[in-house]
Amino acid sequence: MYEFEYQKPASLDDVTRLLGDEDAKLVAGGMTLIPTLKLRLAKPTQLIDLGAIPSLKGITDERDAVVIGATGAIALVYLVSMVLGFFHVNVPVLNDASPLGIILSLVIVGVAALNLILDFDLVESGVAQGAPRYMEWYAAFGLLVTLVWLYMEILRLLSKTRRS
Repeated sequence: MYEFEYQKPASLDDVTRLLGDEDAKLVAGGMTLIPTLKLRLAKPTQLIDLGAIPSLKGITDERDAVVIGATGAIALVYLVSMVLGFFHVNVPVLNDASPLGIILSLVIVGVAALNLILDFDLVESGVAQGAPRYMEWYAAFGLLVTLVWLYMEILRLLSKTRRS
């Protein structure tokens, strides 16, 4: 690797001051920057660690926390269903055209739509805060994954309503 200056500011004002350098990169707990540096895809002059700033710790918006929690619960249900499928155990409520199955599909479509709102919020806040250009790919990938998930869930819902 090459040399860079490591900064650990204590406040958002310090971060704003440090971001005056065009080649500065933010580190916020994610590990995507390390491989990027190793592959020499980025050559920052400064790394700014956001981990010590108390106002940036955790999810503060309750709406976001509820949507993220619901998304995690849905992912867990799908994971358990997949693992049980390896042992030829069927989880009927996920695939049945019963009223409960349709209601569950409606809830999942609603959560996927709320995730779409969160993705657009991420794009909007990134633009407002002047996020670096490479963050466009993260936002676009998240948006694409959410759109595919929403599309698949709508198709599953339509399939259930057609069978009932």
